[in-house]
Amino acid sequence: MIQENHLEEERKNGKILMIGDRKHDIIGAHKNKIPCCACLWGYGSRQEFSEFGADYVIERPGELL
Repeated sequence: MIQENHLEEERKNGKILMIGDRKHDIIGAHKNKIPCCACLWGYGSRQEFSEFGADYVIERPGELL
């Protein structure tokens, strides 16, 4: 994903953040070496996010700002 979209420089500079609500989002982000923010208003639970190592967990969309 990173290489296909020519985003290597942005990743290195910390300008990419995966936002998701399931373990698959966390797994995909970590596979591509980018941090993941898990959102509790979606389908996943805090336990799932903890188990799969989400870098951030937020409860409300406003916390993304």
